[in-house]
Amino acid sequence: MQEGGYDGFPYTVGRYLSYDALIGNSGWGYGPGFAILPEARQLNFIQQMMDVFAEKQVFPPMAVPDTFEGSLKTAARAINYYPQGMGPEAIAQIPVTGEWSVALERVRMRQDMIKRLCSLDMFQMFAQIDREMTAYEVAQRAGEKLDTVGPIYHRDVRETIEPQLRRAFDLCAENDLLPLPPQEAYELVGRGFVQVSDPEIQLTSRLAMAIDSWNARGADEVMQTAVSLAAVDPTIMDNINTGFYIREKSRLVGAPEGLLRPQEEIDAIQQQRAQAQQAQQAAMMAKQMSGAVKDIGGIDKARELIGA
Repeated sequence: MQEGGYDGFPYTVGRYLSYDALIGNSGWGYGPGFAILPEARQLNFIQQMMDVFAEKQVFPPMAVPDTFEGSLKTAARAINYYPQGMGPEAIAQIPVTGEWSVALERVRMRQDMIKRLCSLDMFQMFAQIDREMTAYEVAQRAGEKLDTVGPIYHRDVRETIEPQLRRAFDLCAENDLLPLPPQEAYELVGRGFVQVSDPEIQLTSRLAMAIDSWNARGADEVMQTAVSLAAVDPTIMDNINTGFYIREKSRLVGAPEGLLRPQEEIDAIQQQRAQAQQAQQAAMMAKQMSGAVKDIGGIDKARELIGA
């Protein structure tokens, strides 16, 4: 007897686009090749017709009199002999007419449609612009493109990339290629049974940072509004978690990991600052007490007043 199989599902099947919007949660998907199939077929047909037209331009059909003997030579510099007195019975080309520009225009139209369906314009969003744009216009153009490709990208990450990375992590763990996990990673799942949860995956790429950076614009607008309102009502900043904002902003824009201090170090700095403030307040209170005692006539006089 032989026992086999896999501890985890070894295949990943991602979807570029899904039928969920039309059928509900169907689970079926399709790629851009399926979406552009009608355009691709039409483009192939036009290209075939253009090839036929070009071939006729290079090798045009010939009109040959029925009295011609031998084989007609159509190669470059070829010579065909015919007897004298043939008169109008001469070899001539049949005119080939057609609008090449019309075919080229239809080809460009189909190619542009295929490029849009494949989201090529998103990767070349500024390639066709021959003028200077303001920062706001650049951001708006980038946002429109990212809104289009965002669902496709997140679906690919969720259904393809993350399962592959988790599968690689499981294989490394099964073959003792990873160090022992820390004590905090163990979870009690039953009497005497513990497990280590799957790792959280954060994919970092130019496209991921671009999408996250665009999503962070809302937080930037809220922060700018709060700062402007703080000049009128300082308590407005009590609604903002500035520490979370700066850390999330740093993550979304892809800043170096060592730029921000660890949370433990931040807690220690804040604790030291609080202790220093308390000591400063205690010193100021002691100074105020000593001044008050001096004003009322010394310690003995203060004791008399307190006793009274």
